[in-house]
Amino acid sequence: MLDTLCGSAGGTFIFWVADWFALMNDKMGGDLEKIKVVGEYLVEVWKATGMDMERVKFVWSSDDITNKAVQYWTQALDIARRTTLARVKKCCQIMGRLENKLTAAQILYPLMQCTDIFFLKADICQLGVDQRKVPLFLLFLFLFLFLFLFLFLSLFLFLFLFLSLFLSFILFLFLFLLHHHLHLLLLFCCCST
Repeated sequence: MLDTLCGSAGGTFIFWVADWFALMNDKMGGDLEKIKVVGEYLVEVWKATGMDMERVKFVWSSDDITNKAVQYWTQALDIARRTTLARVKKCCQIMGRLENKLTAAQILYPLMQCTDIFFLKADICQLGVDQRKVPLFLLFLFLFLFLFLFLFLSLFLFLFLFLSLFLSFILFLFLFLLHHHLHLLLLFCCCST
């Protein structure tokens, strides 16, 4: 349905075949070759449903991330450094995992999901009901960045106003002293003649 709406609006529906995510979630016993076979099957199922393939693009996460590794992992690390471990653990319920039994790969999972949205330059992101916390995670990240930008601009404005007041005071002092000295100079000139 979304592919048809997206295509009729002139957009391209990107079907992100998340083979590495399945691996991280230990699907098919963690066998990447089996995961790829299942992924190919899912692609064929979607095609068989009558999707208008003209505006649909199937992209394998493993291929795209590998081919653009610097771009992807730079973005992922930027997201990771702005996110607390406690926040990531809250998102791990997506996989139905208990917080105290998470593997390192499962901790990376929500960070990579967030990265995917930026990496794919997605305008609309369709997620399953089980992934409802990822948009909240993304919203949290955007709010954090907005707050940081707001505080930075407020600080900049405060410093600008402080500097303006300080320079105004210096200018006033200079003019006052100049006026006072000119007055004394005129008085001295008048007295000496």
